[in-house]
Amino acid sequence: MIAIRHLCALTLLLCAAPGATYAAQSVRSGDWADPATWGGAVPGSTEDAIIRAGHTVTLTTEPPRASVQVDSGGSLLIAETGRLQICVGCVFSNSGSVEVSGTLTLGEDSSGATYRNWAAFLVNAGGSVVVTRNAIFENAQRTLTNNGHITNNGQLKNVRNGNSMLINNGTIDNNGILLNDVEMTNTGTITIGLVDIDLGLFSSSYRFYSDGGTITTYPGAIWTSTEIFNLTDGARFYNYGSFRPTGGIHHILSGSEFHNHNEVAGATSMMADGGIFYTYCDATQNTVYGTVVDVCADTLFKNGME
Repeated sequence: MIAIRHLCALTLLLCAAPGATYAAQSVRSGDWADPATWGGAVPGSTEDAIIRAGHTVTLTTEPPRASVQVDSGGSLLIAETGRLQICVGCVFSNSGSVEVSGTLTLGEDSSGATYRNWAAFLVNAGGSVVVTRNAIFENAQRTLTNNGHITNNGQLKNVRNGNSMLINNGTIDNNGILLNDVEMTNTGTITIGLVDIDLGLFSSSYRFYSDGGTITTYPGAIWTSTEIFNLTDGARFYNYGSFRPTGGIHHILSGSEFHNHNEVAGATSMMADGGIFYTYCDATQNTVYGTVVDVCADTLFKNGME
């Protein structure tokens, strides 16, 4: 193992992170804090941690800020007591599987690094992922499932590359930019612009389905949608910001409700077929078909309003 660490300085694969000097590779499954997991020494603050195929590494403590690469066939489990922060200028790359029951923090507020997920990524109930300001977290090719809490103060991208999908059954607080270029479903809670960091922006260029669950856009926040947008199964959308449908199909279905407190503006209309569109005092909207309730005027429109 000592020989491998000295050779690391000459090997690009092992020295994956610009801020790291050496790489520690797993030699078996085990606890992150157990030196035997790494062949004799736990990764330090100047080392990349590489989890190799066939190994499951469980994090139960808070190690030094690190750079982490999970190889195909490898697994990283962050236990409830585990806390992992990916350092500025370091790498987070998952080609195996990652499961978060503790806390994973990607970057620091001053970083502009991109961290990539290429494989199965699960945030369990009680687990937390934080994307710091100016950091970018890309989900590509596989499914990212959130049953816990994701706080995005930077950029969270669900990119069109293979079979990417973002499933939210927990809570996403988006204070930065959330981009959906493939498919996203929501049964939990999404807030846009709850905390004024830079910009609360959600942009969906493909399919978004809220099957139940609650979405709230706060003042100053923007939600754009250019393809399929469906609220189903009693979903609720509370718009205090700006909702901008610019194309595609936008349906309020099966007992769902859209509450417009500010602005719905765009180049396409919305259809409340099976659900209800509510408009409040001083709110503006383009054409809405189906069932519309003007709360201020206490008026029900069964055939839409313009």
